[in-house]
This record gives sequence, structure tokens and C-alpha cells, in this order.
Amino acid sequence: MIKRKKIAALLTCMAILGSTNIAHAETKEFSFTVSNRIEKSGYYAKKADNEQFAYITATSFKGGRTNIAVGVKQEKDSSVETVAWTFTKQNYKNKQKIEYTRYAAPRLRYKVFCEGFGSGTGTIEGRYTP
Repeated sequence: MIKRKKIAALLTCMAILGSTNIAHAETKEFSFTVSNRIEKSGYYAKKADNEQFAYITATSFKGGRTNIAVGVKQEKDSSVETVAWTFTKQNYKNKQKIEYTRYAAPRLRYKVFCEGFGSGTGTIEGRYTP
């Protein structure tokens, strides 16, 4: 009798774990060299869940540029985007959780975009998760 209960409990656990769909967010690395008021985009990643935030972490900030704004937008509908977060030489290592301005659907491709402000040229590198 105890053996049957153990088998039933084991089968129940396996059924629960087997039917659970875990979302795995895709994280992409990016590197952009920008000058004043020129937007660049790329580095596509698929959004895995219904969370309405993107995560951006800059790992390197080089050059004479003082501000580089970075955000995330949908590949096909650019009106689905986050607000852009402005990274500087002083704050570039902070991970940013940025909300989308419209509903960002899962299972679609998103891309990171950036634009430089001020004079000179700058390079920002990092990673993002749509």
C-alpha cells in the first residue's frame, strides 16, 4: 500500500513538472558606436513572457560622448517600445528595468536601439532582455 502511494505521488509530481511551461528570456549582448542624434538599432531577441519590462545593463562606456540613450522596441511595430534610458560615464554599470509604453506581446522579436547626445563619438556595450 505504501509503495502504491509513493508511486502515485511520484507520478503526480512528474505530471505537474512535465506540464509546467517555464519561460526562458533571451538575453542578447550589444555594442554600438554612435555620434550625435543618429539612432542605431539591431541585436534581435525573442520576448518570452508577458512581463511589461525590458532589462538593460551597460558593461562598457568609451569615448568622448557624455550621454547615450538606450531602449528596446518591437521589430515589426516600432510604436511598441520602452522609453530610452540615458547612460553616462558615471552611471553606465547600473542595470535598468524599463517599462514598455504599449503592450509588448511575447514570442515576437525585439531589438535594442540607441542614440547619442552631445559632441564626439562614443561606444556603449552591454546586454538586454526584452
